[in-house]
Amino acid sequence: MFKIIDSLNPEYIAVAFDMRLPTFRHKMYSEYKGTRKGMPDELAAQMPLIKEVLNAMNIKIIEKEGYEADDILGTLAGKARKKRNRSNNFIGR
Repeated sequence: MFKIIDSLNPEYIAVAFDMRLPTFRHKMYSEYKGTRKGMPDELAAQMPLIKEVLNAMNIKIIEKEGYEADDILGTLAGKARKKRNRSNNFIGR
């Protein structure tokens, strides 16, 4: 992430996270992600520290009940495009 920040020098930056709650897709289709494995416990244990570091870096954290991080990032990219701003999305799992 530091390399991305240094090379792109973004005016705005945010990180979106999935919440451990059902999304609107789960309500539409009960088998949504039915075969996907959950987040490994080792990674889940690190999430508070990751968020603490992001806060210390003044990076906006966005989570919204009922939506996945991909949905949030897509919405932000669409809003940036409407304002004629360039948007770079980096998605990791």
